[in-house]
This record gives sequence, C-alpha cells and structure tokens, in this order.
Amino acid sequence: MKAPNLFPALMRIDDALAVGGVPPLSDRWRAELCAWYESGSPLLAGRIGRGGSKSTTSVKTMLTEVVCGEWRVPPSERHWGIFVSENLAEATARLGQLEGYLAILDIPFERRGDQIVLLDLPLGFWVRPCRIGAVSGPRVVAWAIDEAAKLDVEGKNPCREIAASLRGATVTHPGARGRLLSSAWSTLDYHYETIERGNSEAQRVAIGASWDFNPTISEAQTHEIEADPRVWAREYAGIPDAAEALAFDPVAVRASLGRSIAEGYASSGLSCALDPASGGRDSWGCGQLEWVHHMGHGDPFVHVRTADGTEIVTHELDPEKQKLRPSLLNVADLFMIEGGAWQAGIRLDQIVSRIVEWARPFGTTKAYSDQRERMGMQSELYRYGITLEELVWTNQNKADAVAALARLFCDERIVIPDTDLGHRLVEQCCAFRRRYSESGIVRFEGRKDDLVSVLITHAIGSQLGLMPGSPIRHEAPGVRINVGGAGWTDDDERNRFTVF
Repeated sequence: MKAPNLFPALMRIDDALAVGGVPPLSDRWRAELCAWYESGSPLLAGRIGRGGSKSTTSVKTMLTEVVCGEWRVPPSERHWGIFVSENLAEATARLGQLEGYLAILDIPFERRGDQIVLLDLPLGFWVRPCRIGAVSGPRVVAWAIDEAAKLDVEGKNPCREIAASLRGATVTHPGARGRLLSSAWSTLDYHYETIERGNSEAQRVAIGASWDFNPTISEAQTHEIEADPRVWAREYAGIPDAAEALAFDPVAVRASLGRSIAEGYASSGLSCALDPASGGRDSWGCGQLEWVHHMGHGDPFVHVRTADGTEIVTHELDPEKQKLRPSLLNVADLFMIEGGAWQAGIRLDQIVSRIVEWARPFGTTKAYSDQRERMGMQSELYRYGITLEELVWTNQNKADAVAALARLFCDERIVIPDTDLGHRLVEQCCAFRRRYSESGIVRFEGRKDDLVSVLITHAIGSQLGLMPGSPIRHEAPGVRINVGGAGWTDDDERNRFTVF
C-alpha cells in the first residue's frame, strides 16, 4: 500500500512551529521531504553531515504522521511513534522537543516517563534504546533510528535487526513510515548498504553535507572544527570511511619528527607510559611524555580549573586570534626491550629492572600501562618505589584515543624526537591501520605497534585527566575560567577547549 502524501500537513505544522519560534525546515530538507512523501515510499534513508538537523527533522515528520495520519487503533489500545537512539538518554532529548512542539500547536498531551501520550487520540510517542527487546512489543505507526550507522551494543551495530523489528511492528498500519538517518561511518554497515541501494518504491535516499541541509553551518566552519581530513569528510561531508585505511596521516606524522617547541612553552610534568609485551616476539615499549603549555610573558593569562578544584592549568591568550595557544604533546624519550626476551628466558624482574634503570633519571614515581602483565608488573615496580596504574583498554576508548592523536598530528601539536626510536615510532604510526568489521565496529592494528601503543596509553590517560596538564575537554562539567585576573566565571564562547 502506498503511504498517503502528508507533505502539505508537514508544511502547515512547520509554519505554525516557526510562528512559535522554532527554526523552519531548510529548503533542502523541504525538497527532499516533498519528494519522499510524494513517492509514497515507506522509508527515508539519509546520510547527512553532523549538524544537518536530522533529529529535528525526524521529530517534525513523525509528529505530522502520528497526528495527521488516519490510523485505525482498536479500542483500549494505544499505538506509537517510536524513536530509537544509542541510549535512552539520547532518545529522551527528542521527547523534550516534542513537548515544546505540542505545546505550540496546542495539542493536549501528557508526559509519562519515556512516553508522551496524546489525550485526544489513541496514539503517542515512545523513546527506546537500541535493543531488540525494547522495540519488539509496541504497535507502531511511525519510527526513526537516530545515527543508525554508529549504534553500538556490546561491540555490534544492531541496526539491521532493529529496523526489521520496527517494520514488523507496523504490520497493522500499511501506511506507516520509517526514518533511517545518520552521519556517515563506514562502507560496511547496514545504513551504508541501505543508502547504496538508492531510490526505489521501498525507499527514498537523501545524501549531503552538513551545510547542504543546514544553511546556518558553513563548510569553512566545519574545517575549523575538524583538522583531520578523513574525519572531516566522514563527519561533515557525508563520505563514509573506507573499510580499511591508515589511522594517521603519514605526511602529518613525519612532520612531527624533530619539531621544535617555541619559546614560552613549559612542561606540566612527565608521564611514563608502558606497553608490556604480550609474549612471543613482541617487544616492550616505554615512553616519557609530557603536555607542554604556553606560559606567556605579560599577556593575559587564562587559568583553567576543573570541577573539583584540584588542578589548575595556565595558558596564554593569543591577543590576535583571541583563543588559547594550543597545548603540545612532547614525546621526551623512548625506550624498548626488543622482542624475543621470553624465548631467551629473561625473567619479568630483569625486564622491570632495565625499565627502572631507564626511567630513574626522569624522576619517575608512577607509570601507566594497559592490563597486560599488571599483577607481576605492579609488584616488581613497587620494589623500586614506582606505582603502576592500570588503564583498561576498550574498543571505544582506544578509538577515541586514536582519533584524538590523529587530530593532534594534523594540528601540528605532537613533537617526536629525532632519534632512532623516534624514527621507529614515526614508521609505526605511518603503518598503523584501522579496519571496520561488518558490524560497523572499528579495530586497529599494525605489524609492529609497541611504540604506537605507548602513545595510545598516554592518550587514554589524558582523556581520563590522569596525566599532568592534560588539556581539558570543553564538555567537562564545572569548568571555570579566569582571564587576566577578572574573576572566575563559567566557560564561555571566548574559550573553546578541544579534546586535547
């Protein structure tokens, strides 16, 4: 059954919401939605850059379909428009929008937890996390899956199964429509597969960059936000990552070798990161790394304090650009114990003694490592007065760390020493690859990655705020600033902290 054309109803609702202060749909969105509704296709599949108003458009179209559709609901039942997101907190944000829109339209409703029920209709809206069981029960008249390419449940993207379950839930409502909208991810996920099928009776496809669908965003603005060309293309231009590619830009990596640190920068303190061998012919990698910040010479200082007040990082405000001079990650020194130590019968205590001999001149009292060899390493290092802190690696925090390091390389903010091991680190970074699985999950690998792992360990610790002077995320709650002694105030537009 061809779904009815509800585009005129959508335009009436969009115009009414605009009178109430809600930004109207862009011209590009109106054109795409007009084509979708006129086609009668039950599915809109969109690959659109970040900030392209995907979620807001889902809310407006689902509101139109639920309220204006001719749905036959048996007595004593209530059928639903279902929003699915990565987690319930993400999906619940859609309910807040709906509450505001319904109030503007003067449509009676009641909020009941993760549901909104319409008081004059046997219908409502329900937000659900991306779990099969969460979408298997309700009868559905409209549905949407937000950021469909990036869903992750225990290392798998369940979008294919969730979409199938939602389609099944519409079986008693042949005119029901669904939305499968997302920014780009890889060329292997279900969302990509759906988009590549193109337009048909079963679906309508919309593809475009952030600025195509949201005219308040400029292409230049997105380049300022994201320096890594690969990530920029994926997040804003709507171009999926290849199934396998290099994790770092080799040109940017090689440019970091022997880079000088300008005057005025000072260290926040060294951190010792270790990559224990996993056995066989694997090597032990060790590094002394430090965040360095520009301390200024009379220009206004910016003091940054974390929520608990235990750490203060001082930067200098660039008077011309009116933004913080960037912090740099300096790889001060590297050390390796070549693979084959296990076969040669070298004991763990002997390996640790060699690491301590290297680390002692740096004043090391704490080291950071992943979970390998934790128990033995902790006790051996403790004998020398060094505490070992375990950083548990997960697929997510490793991916976040690699992405942050890639941005640092592209922003010319990593300094690698011009030494034999510095050259080896550069070559390992240039060969380090990321690979997407068919479920959409990213993995990383390198033929030799012991020194790259030292960088990743430090990056994970920095994201947790464990490394001295770790630059603060803008999103961190409770961040306070003090510019030129003017007094502590909440972080505002003049100071935008990037991740690292």
